[in-house]
Amino acid sequence: MAAECPDVLLEQIAHRVWEATRRHGLEESCCIAATKITQRVARYFGIHGRAQPVRILVANQAALPLITAGVPPADWPEHAWSTGSDGTRLGPDRYGGHLIFTAHRQGATHLVDPSLPQYARPRLGLSLTPLAIRLDRR
Repeated sequence: MAAECPDVLLEQIAHRVWEATRRHGLEESCCIAATKITQRVARYFGIHGRAQPVRILVANQAALPLITAGVPPADWPEHAWSTGSDGTRLGPDRYGGHLIFTAHRQGATHLVDPSLPQYARPRLGLSLTPLAIRLDRR
C-alpha cells in the first residue's frame, strides 16, 4: 500500500505513536520504541526509511540568547532551561542520545520525531509536539 502524500501520513503517524506512548505511560526515554514503531507503520504504507541517531538541543526562549552568546549554563537564571544529547551509539539498539525516523521519498528527505514531546517542560515555557518535516533537495 503506497502513500500518495507522505508528508501528511508521516505527521499523522508521529502524532498517533506519541499518543499511544503517553497512553501507556512510556513517555520518558521512549525514542527507540517510538522510532521503531514509526518505521514499521511507515513501511506498511510503502514509506521505507531508517532509524537515525541524532544530536538534539532543546531550549526555552529564555535560554536561546544565552546559548547563542556562549554563556555557561551554570551562569543562567533559574527560568532558562535546555537539554540535549550527542547521539552516540552505545551498542545494538542502544543510544546515548536521541533517535528519529528518516525516509527519502519523492525527491525529499523526511525527518520524523514522534518522541520529541518527551523534552517538553511546560512549566519552563517549553511545549513540544511530535515532529514530521520534509526537507526538499536542491
